[in-house]
This record gives sequence, structure tokens and C-alpha cells, in this order.
Amino acid sequence: MKYIFSFMLGFFLVGTLIIGLGGLYNYSSEKEILLDKAFENLEENAEEKTGRINDYLSKTVRDIQNLQETEEVKDLLMQELSSENSVIKRNIDQKAEVISMEIENYIRANSKKTLIDLQSDFDFLRIAVQDVGNAGHSSVVGTDDLIIYFHKNSSFVGDRLDNLQKESSELLDILENIKIGKNVSEGFYDWKDSEGEIRRKYGKFISSPVKTADGISLFIATTAYVDDYKIISDISQESKEYLKNFKEEYDYYNLVLISPEGQIIYAIEQMNNFGTNLEWEINSENWLSKNYFDAKRKNDFSFFEPFMEDNYVIPKVSVIIPVYVSNDLLGFVALIHDADKIFEITKENIDINEETYLIDREQILNSPLKTQNLEIFTQTIYTDNADGCFNKRIEELLGSKESAILFLGYDGEETFGVHRKIAQIDLCLLNEVKKEEVLDIPLKSVLIKNLFVLGFGILIFSLVGFFIGKYFERKGQAKIKKYSEFLSNLKLRYFLLFGTLFILAYFLAIKFSVGRSADFSFLSYYIFDALIFIMAFMIFAFAFKLKRDKSRKYLFLGSEFIILGILIRILVEQYFGIINSLNTFYWTFTIIAEFFGFWLLAFGLREMKK
Repeated sequence: MKYIFSFMLGFFLVGTLIIGLGGLYNYSSEKEILLDKAFENLEENAEEKTGRINDYLSKTVRDIQNLQETEEVKDLLMQELSSENSVIKRNIDQKAEVISMEIENYIRANSKKTLIDLQSDFDFLRIAVQDVGNAGHSSVVGTDDLIIYFHKNSSFVGDRLDNLQKESSELLDILENIKIGKNVSEGFYDWKDSEGEIRRKYGKFISSPVKTADGISLFIATTAYVDDYKIISDISQESKEYLKNFKEEYDYYNLVLISPEGQIIYAIEQMNNFGTNLEWEINSENWLSKNYFDAKRKNDFSFFEPFMEDNYVIPKVSVIIPVYVSNDLLGFVALIHDADKIFEITKENIDINEETYLIDREQILNSPLKTQNLEIFTQTIYTDNADGCFNKRIEELLGSKESAILFLGYDGEETFGVHRKIAQIDLCLLNEVKKEEVLDIPLKSVLIKNLFVLGFGILIFSLVGFFIGKYFERKGQAKIKKYSEFLSNLKLRYFLLFGTLFILAYFLAIKFSVGRSADFSFLSYYIFDALIFIMAFMIFAFAFKLKRDKSRKYLFLGSEFIILGILIRILVEQYFGIINSLNTFYWTFTIIAEFFGFWLLAFGLREMKK
């Protein structure tokens, strides 16, 4: 009966090892399938989202091309332009408020600085004297004495503002309001420009609520020439209604008309720079100016990628196209729409939990993320996937852009990703998913899926062991006794040599089977496990030399559990790397097996003492 039990136990342990390793292989195969599917999904989803964004942009092109050919737009662009006081007043008032607040904040933050200190402070000078419009600027004047302390023309510094243009009674009235204590004064007045020509000007004068360290009160003068600001002088109600209906019907945020020289002459919704010229130096960094120059250079439609302005709640995208009659350029028409229409496409999950976002050529984030609160238009993305978007050399090193790659994401986690260019707005779409989200198969689902196979396989092995043990129980006792005597007569040093060679061969087999995930350095990590394995193997060999069946059985079983646990644990750790999901189950099982083995060895040693 002892042979039947021994063979059943041996085949049970071998079956558990073989079936368990088969489960690991099956788990690995499922991971490979998931990986291939994730790559395929990433590429397909990137293609689909890129296609939908391009379709949306193509629709925008068709809309603006239709608008380009309308008589209403052509008629408006041929209208005479004129200056309108309300346009310059709104523009200058906004600029004056910003400059005044900047000056107030700076003086408060540097409350120990005197007027002389501020006059030698480059940072303050940069705030105090700013360009406004085409030829306008800001300056800072003493409230009590009207002495100019900061001015674009340094030759004016030290003069009294009221002495420069004594003949302008309108200006004197405006300044008088400041002298008598009004916080704000504004108005239109005549001014002799640098060419000696009398031109109409508008000024906004705001008293600063803070004084310098030496008690000097200041006010800020923000002025510009009225005739620099031009818009369409006469527009019919029918044309207004037509353009407004077009904007609303096709769901655009704004519709803008621009003269051939770059003047913003019409806009349905208010704009900060309405009436100004996009070719002015002060507008050089403005999104609409860049878009205008690109359309002018290409002589065709031009998109400008998502952008943000202070008065916008939602980022916008603009497209501009030139308008001609015969070969004569009448001007340009611009459509501005919410970038959210594009962001809605990037935010969608199609069939995996992917992260999709847009970057520009400088790799700056141009759309919001779902999983991270990174600031768009300022955050730079430094990843291999982002590098490959606009860099042909990196793209060649990483492989075709049509294939997904594995890289470290912007958050430092291993990520699968693919990129696609959106040529019309010169952006790149990145579609990515975390590696752990793709490969982390739930333990429960895998165990349930393989539980029947695992149990049935172990049962078959145990039955085979039962029948073989039964056969030897009847027929082979003499042979078993002969082999047992042979093993018991072998010297322990041979078992020591065989155990050492076996564990080294096992390590090397793992090394070549798992490839890059293991190298020879991992041998030092498992030196303690190797010593325990050799010890367990020697105890197994020593058990053959014992005469007492009970202690012999405990030592056999204990050493077998320890050997089995070590072999499976090393394989699991090296095959899967960091413990997670399914291999947590196997790792825990091996620790329990080793603990049970040492417990049996303790019983065996106790029996030997009796």
C-alpha cells in the first residue's frame, strides 16, 4: 500500500507542476493575444479618430470656400473703411486697465522704491512704457506736477505734459480732471505727430492708487491715434443677417473679415483686437496674425491649431481664406470655431481605455487629457511616441509610424502608443494605453477558465500514479527494493554533485527560455534558494538510507514539497517579473508548499530521535 501512496503522491506533485506550468503558458499566450489586439486597436482607433478630425476640418474648408464665393462677403470687402470712436475707445480702455493694474501691482510689491529707483528699474520701465496699437503707447506722469517720468521718447522725460501741446484745449480739460482728484479721465483730442501733422488721438488716463516710497503720486496715460483703427463704414442689415445666420447655422463661434492690408474690419462677436491691423508689430504673436500671414503666403486656406485668449472660455481653431474678384484680392474671411468639437473626438473611448491627445511641432500639449490634469498650450510632452511625430530620423529608428511602440509615457509608466499626423492643422494625434491595463488579466477569470482543466489533469495524473503504484505493489517490489538499495548505497557527495548540477542547469534553462527578462545577474539573487534546494535534495537522498518508514516518509514528502515550491517560484518570478495578478496565486502557492515541506521535515527529524 505504501507504493500506491508514494506513486500517487509523486504523480500528483508532477501533475501539479506540469498542469500549473501549462496554466502559466496559457496565461502568457492570452497576454500575447491581448498585446496583439491592443496594438491593433490602438492603430485602428488612431486611424479612425484622425479620419474624423480630418473630416471635420474638411467640412470647415468646404464651408469657408462656399462663404468665399458669396456676393455678400465680396460686397462687404469692397466697402469703404473708416475710423469709429467706439472701436478705438474699447480697445484702448482694455489696454489701459491692464497696464494700470500691472503698474499698481509692481509698486505694491516694491514699496521701498523711490521714483528715482523706479526710473532706473528696467522691469518697471518695461511695464510703464508699452506699445499700444500701431503708433500709440503708454506713459507715466506725475499727478501733482504733470511731469512726464516715463515715456517712449526719452527726450520728453522731464517735460510737463500740458506744455507739450498747449493749443489742445481738449487735452488740458482731460488733464484738469486728473489734477482735481478724479481717478479716471478720458477723451479725444488733437495732437501734432512726429511729422508735424495734426491727428486725432484718444487717451485713457488712470490715477494709480499707490505712491512711490518718496510719496510721488502717478497716473498712467494710454493713448493711440484714431485713424489707425479702421472698420467697414457702412454695412446693410441684410448683410449682417446673412453672415450671422451663416455663423449660427453651421455652428461657428465667430466670422471675421480682414482687409488686404490686414485690418480686422468686421466681426460678428467682439474681439480684443477688432479694428487693428494684423501686420502691426504689436500683433505679431497673435494667433489670428499668424493665421493671416500663412493664408497670405499660401494664397489659399490656412488653419491655425487650437489657441486660447483671455476672453475665451473654450479654446478655438481658426481658418482663413483669401477672397478674389477676377485677379484682384479683396481681402480675407476667417471662421473661428470651438476646439471642443475636436477634443470630443480625442476624449472618446472606442473599445479600449486609450488616452488620445494632440501635440504641435514643439511637442506642446494642444488638447486636454482624461487621466492627468496637465495644462494645455504650456505642457511639453517628452516621450518616444511624441518625438517620432515630426522627427523622421527618430521615426526610422523606432519603426514605421503605422506600428504601435512600447515606451515610457509622460507619467513614467510603460505605455503602448501610436501617432498620426493631422496635416491640415499641423498637429500630431497620439493614441496611447498603459501596458498594465492591457496585460493585467484578472486572476479570478483566468482561474475559473482553467479550473476544470487543472483539476481534471491532476486527477488523471493521480490515477496513473495509483495504477502504477498498484502494479509495483503486486509485481515490482523486488525491483523497487533493488533501486532503493542502489540509491541508499550511493554516497551523499554524488547526490550533492547531482543536485548542484541540476539547479544550475535549471537556472540556465530559464535564462534561455525567458530571454531578456533574465540574465546571469539573477543567479546571485537566487543563491539562497539554490542552497535550500541542494539541502532539500540531500535530505531526499539521505531518506533512502533510513530504515524507519515513518521518519523516512516525512523526510521524503518534506523535501519534495520544498524542491517543488522552489522550482515553481523561480520560474514564475523570472517568467513574469514583478508579482501581480495570476502569478501572485502561483507565488503564494509555492510559499505555502515550502512552508509545508519544512513542517514535514520537522516531523521527520522528531521521528528520527525516537
